[in-house]
Amino acid sequence: MDNSMQRQFFATMMRFKKMSASFPVKCEIQINELMIMESISKGCACSNQHFCVSKIQENLHITKPAVSQILNSLEKKGYIAREINPHDRRKISVKTTKTGDEILAQSLQLYDDMLCELFHRFGEDNIADLMAQLEELTCIFQTLKEELEESSGNIS
Repeated sequence: MDNSMQRQFFATMMRFKKMSASFPVKCEIQINELMIMESISKGCACSNQHFCVSKIQENLHITKPAVSQILNSLEKKGYIAREINPHDRRKISVKTTKTGDEILAQSLQLYDDMLCELFHRFGEDNIADLMAQLEELTCIFQTLKEELEESSGNIS
């Protein structure tokens, strides 16, 4: 394969990552904050309890340090509250505040509006094809990563 195509692929993927992480200017929270707040809100609504940090990591496939950093930011803004889980003092429970719920609702609406326009402009069939191809690409990347880890583990 042409080396320039590899570089172009990498540049396109990085540009896509940067664009997908951006959020409408009017929004007061970043996309990663939105995902975590939505996860917390849904978790609380389902169980009628606080949501544990470990569930956030598990559901969103985000590292513990990243979750901690995002939760610190959200707590500083007054969008979430953390406390020791009364049923298991080793765990931290998280819940959205009233302000957090309002910001979450506004942000979800902005994001939904943006996605609706994206689907309209790109086309639902194209989106479905792209999602299938990205899923396949993700599986290939995962397999390659595992193979490389196995082979590098055998070297030592």
